[in-house]
Amino acid sequence: PREQSSIMNLFDNIIQYISWDNKMTSSFVRCVGSKRLVRDVVQPLMVVDQARKRVYNRRGMEEWVYIAKEGVDEQFSSNISSSAGNYNQIMAVLSCYLVLPHSLEKLTASDLSMTLWSMTKIYHPLQSHVFAPTHGQPLTLQSPQRILLRTFMKRLRKSPVRSSARGKDLVQALWSVSRLIGYLEGQDEALVQSSNNSLQQVLPLSIRLPGEDGGDAPLFSSSVGGDVTSSMLEPSFIPMSPMLTNKATTRSNDSTDIPTMVLREEAITMFHTLINEIVLPPYSSKNKSNANSDIKQGVDEIKLRSLSLGQIADILQATTSLNISHNDVVVTVTEILKHLTSNPSSPLSPLQQCRSCKDISRILFSLQRLRVGTGIFDDTVNELSGDDTGIEQDDTHNDGGLERRCIQLLGERFLDIVLWHKDQSKWACNAKTLAIVLRSGVMMFQGNSIATRAMLDAASILILDETIEEKDDKDWASSSFLSSCNEFEVSNYLFAFALAKRFDEDIFISLTDQMAEDYILESCTPSSASRTMWSSAMMLSLDGASSHDSKSQNMQNELDLGIGGESFLHERLVDLFHQLSPLLLSSSLSPTDTSCAMWAMAKSQYVIDKGIFDQLAQSLASDKMLKQSNTRLVSQSLWSCAKMVEFEDQELMAEDEDYHDVDTGNESDHVAPNLPPYVKCVDEYLQFLIANRSQMTPKHISQSIWAIGRLRLADSFLIQEMGDIASRSCAAFNAREIANIVWGLSKVDYDRPEIISKLIQHVTTSSKLTEECTAQESANMLFALGKLQIRDKEAFASLSSILRNRLREATSQAVANALWAHEVVDIAPPRELLSIWAQERLGMTVLETYGE
Repeated sequence: PREQSSIMNLFDNIIQYISWDNKMTSSFVRCVGSKRLVRDVVQPLMVVDQARKRVYNRRGMEEWVYIAKEGVDEQFSSNISSSAGNYNQIMAVLSCYLVLPHSLEKLTASDLSMTLWSMTKIYHPLQSHVFAPTHGQPLTLQSPQRILLRTFMKRLRKSPVRSSARGKDLVQALWSVSRLIGYLEGQDEALVQSSNNSLQQVLPLSIRLPGEDGGDAPLFSSSVGGDVTSSMLEPSFIPMSPMLTNKATTRSNDSTDIPTMVLREEAITMFHTLINEIVLPPYSSKNKSNANSDIKQGVDEIKLRSLSLGQIADILQATTSLNISHNDVVVTVTEILKHLTSNPSSPLSPLQQCRSCKDISRILFSLQRLRVGTGIFDDTVNELSGDDTGIEQDDTHNDGGLERRCIQLLGERFLDIVLWHKDQSKWACNAKTLAIVLRSGVMMFQGNSIATRAMLDAASILILDETIEEKDDKDWASSSFLSSCNEFEVSNYLFAFALAKRFDEDIFISLTDQMAEDYILESCTPSSASRTMWSSAMMLSLDGASSHDSKSQNMQNELDLGIGGESFLHERLVDLFHQLSPLLLSSSLSPTDTSCAMWAMAKSQYVIDKGIFDQLAQSLASDKMLKQSNTRLVSQSLWSCAKMVEFEDQELMAEDEDYHDVDTGNESDHVAPNLPPYVKCVDEYLQFLIANRSQMTPKHISQSIWAIGRLRLADSFLIQEMGDIASRSCAAFNAREIANIVWGLSKVDYDRPEIISKLIQHVTTSSKLTEECTAQESANMLFALGKLQIRDKEAFASLSSILRNRLREATSQAVANALWAHEVVDIAPPRELLSIWAQERLGMTVLETYGE
């Protein structure tokens, strides 16, 4: 530390001397010249500033100042105090000089991009507070830097500059500009929120450097006298210089204060110009004559092919940061996807050369924001290049398209890096990077997808990895990967495995144990608690589904899966919920957090804290929350309320001999006479769904009507409205959804049999739906016909045929309900139904046919 403080002390003394006054700074930059200013001034300022920030983040400013003062120089503290002012002084004058035409024309694209990149480091808003503890004000981008930013963007758009530039320089410029625009917008927002807008926010600067000719400054409309330029800034730059209160102040307020919105528009224009230079071939058809001569000189290479994976990540990050219109970047993103999937095994490919998990995470995060995974780029690739996609045709078809193939390759490279680091007893990435990789991947390709398989394998290695040895200041210490994770990261790991429909008992135990750690619970937010509960319940329901023997039960969707019994894992889940659920009593929960927490509690049969479920249901039913919600969340909450009724006090429930539950088939479906508070929210949920019927999907409708039947809703208006919605959406339903709908309507004695028949006929007249219809679903529909006493012989015959063909899958309750339905409407059941059931299930020998 003493050596570092000595070097920084010397550097600060030099900067302080150069920045003593405006005239000295102006003379210095004129003597150095534009190109050397970039190489010998701007870059060293950035390097020392970064070193200072690293030291500050590692040790803290107070300890560093103490070490410096005691070990080297008592003036070190005062040097730090004036460093922010000195940096602002020299950067302001330097910016004014670099935008002058005779200076600008000497700068190449590399010089321009390096200057912009250095500014992103110097003015980083999360790090520029290093100067604040002693000086009171962090570094901020001001009027001279705004002018420089706009001038450099225009310069980079010029054809001679960009065409001769290297691809990495153009990418660096794109990324830097997008970051600087973000900094400026953050400054503007902070300025609006601040109640004290001091004069320090806009520095009074000279229009021209001393001795410069007035004709060289096209940015400004008139010249300024030499007396003004001799005192551009006071060293402290807190008061405005008296000599600048006239002309200079006026100019600062109009010509030099470029609005951030104008700079953003300029940045978007530059983005399109440079991205075409990077991604598309360098020559168009109208320039073939010139192109032919240039090709011989070796300048026909597309710049994209020279970029590393990190530089491609910079392009995508700039695209999302600048909020470029999606339609405007389809070609760009498609070309990038084609490039990444083209010959991925080549040692020269950006994937094979990548050694950074962070670069992979940045690409995945940006691709997810650009809606990769929706198929839009797969649809575009053939339009852009016909059959020439840049990848093997067989690979494209086998792996589901260009998008899936690209994500799969990124995941496989991520796994390779993790395995290599594991062999070296090192971690390949930090906890945040892994969270971004997993979340981005599963958000693009949900479910059990080949695209995310490798990244989930890599996550399993890191999560389950044994401790590694790390050397600290004094000794070797052991630590595990999970011990470095916070609640947000652990909850996102659970979320990724749940969304990918991938259950691993060791992963489940490790992650839930980590979430139950005291230090995690102390810092856990309500949102992370909700995410953890939803993910844990979903993962455990997947485990329950995989334990069933029947294939049809394995394929049940989340509506029909349950977590049964007091298994070891379920007990762990209940214990975790008991620790997390109090965090849900917060006003900061979003509708998504609220609905997912309700679903988790209902799905996992968590009835210990019913009051918390009541609070969540009532919170979501408020007008404020409903306005921020959508039909998916409300229908999910409605289903949760219906599911929770099953767990009310059994002594308060009446027995029902004709019971049939679409979920389990063996529990009472009566609602307790003393309705719990959450049931009172059902009307608000249904009114919201009816008002937003156009947004409801078939699954939402099915969930909601099943819940109506489970809750035995008595409001005829709401029942009729939901029945009409189901009738109009009949063609979109699958067999499972129709079974749930007609079962729910039968439980509330729905009085429109024509709609019930219409829904069932949609199944019986469709070969596809008949093929996918299970024994349980056909029994549900037969039960509904019997309950409503609808004597439809064709429907009974078709559904009985489905049940008979799948009798091996049927439960005793399903067959009993089917036979009961036949009896109620006075239709003889197929003789094979009882015979096969008696033979296959009861082991009886049938001596005489049914009915004789």
